Amino acid sequence: MRCPRCQQENPPEAQFCFDCRADLRLELERLGRGAPPGRSWNEVVADLRGGGANALARSAHREAVALFEQALAAVKNLPENRATIEQAIDLRLDLRDALWPLGELGRILDCLREAEPLAAALGEPLEVPEPEPTGGAVVRFLVPPEGVLQDVDGLEEAVAVEGVVDARVYRSPGWEFGPFRRGNDRAGYVLARGESRDDALARADRAAELIRFRTADAEALLEA
Repeated sequence: MRCPRCQQENPPEAQFCFDCRADLRLELERLGRGAPPGRSWNEVVADLRGGGANALARSAHREAVALFEQALAAVKNLPENRATIEQAIDLRLDLRDALWPLGELGRILDCLREAEPLAAALGEPLEVPEPEPTGGAVVRFLVPPEGVLQDVDGLEEAVAVEGVVDARVYRSPGWEFGPFRRGNDRAGYVLARGESRDDALARADRAAELIRFRTADAEALLEA
């Protein structure tokens, strides 16, 4: 597939140009192309995701971003079912991991926000694996005390802390928190940047301290 904007040669299944990022989907539609001959869209998605994983393992982060974005575009050609939604979530988390070393905080935030409603559509909380802090940016996940969530305050103050890009709670009142054992037991996150990793972490910690979770004992609520 030749990009009509920059003339870059791209793979036949490419949805976006690897060079200039032009959207090639209209060009594919104009040419009447679906999946490449002899291949299904499931195979295309698997190959692109595998290529992205290999690029990420080689620390070729921009190449990985391009491949994961191609895979996300290809996923839209799959049937709308649970397996497709799960792939769409996983690919956004893959893309987040590739963007992290590049310091693309805005796009990382987009990935998290796009994944949340997809997880909600499955009726499941979103489990976001924590990446290794790199450079001057960190994600600080929030773990509340055990019990049934009553309310949360301090979010506005947390977002106002210097260097905080975003702070979010994705659990609603009524959610019961148990002992912290896995990613689903988190309640939200703070995304912050600074002059160094330690500086960003200190800002994220400062913001996290301002977010207050009020929980109540589940048994006590049942007895009330």
